[in-house]
Amino acid sequence: MTHPTDTLRADAARATLRPFLLRMHFHIGLFVGPFIFVAALTGLLYVLTPQIETRLYRDALFTGSTGTPRSLADQAQAARNALGADLAVSAVRPAIGPGRTTRIMFSDPSLGESENRTLFVDPVTLKVRGDLTTYGTTGILPFRTRLDDLHRNLLLGDVGRYYSELAVDRGSWRPRPVGPPGRASGARSRRCRPRSAAAGCIRSSV
Repeated sequence: MTHPTDTLRADAARATLRPFLLRMHFHIGLFVGPFIFVAALTGLLYVLTPQIETRLYRDALFTGSTGTPRSLADQAQAARNALGADLAVSAVRPAIGPGRTTRIMFSDPSLGESENRTLFVDPVTLKVRGDLTTYGTTGILPFRTRLDDLHRNLLLGDVGRYYSELAVDRGSWRPRPVGPPGRASGARSRRCRPRSAAAGCIRSSV
């Protein structure tokens, strides 16, 4: 039989612990909140990326020229001539259809890892219509690369990456208050239980 004094002590302990857990939960929310907001915002922007990039890079991506496309060798040579630097071609993405440009990518040691200097060539006239820094052999455009960095590290480098990882880790733990033992819901202890959380990074090409 439970002694009344033990019951009073248990109730007092619960009464003391509950405000502490609520305050801790509040401060964790303040800590995680900015990351959740940025993750939601960048997720929305990912959906709108094709339309945004079409507007931002219209001159580089599209051409009004019609006619028979020149060979890829001619297009690569036109890009080399316009480049003004002795860089090796790392990849070529042919135009995906009429009215689109070919991407000639060059390895540039002054750029970051997996970044390329990309010239956008009109396949018909061989005119260079754009010169951008792209990511990977698929030629991911600067807006999407920047958006991915914002999603992963808030544009703060390693500091932002550590914060986002910590925010995801802390955000995956939430207190689950339960009633005292013996209720119909089952006997469970008051403690924090892990709940699943995930943060993703999507890269795709235009």
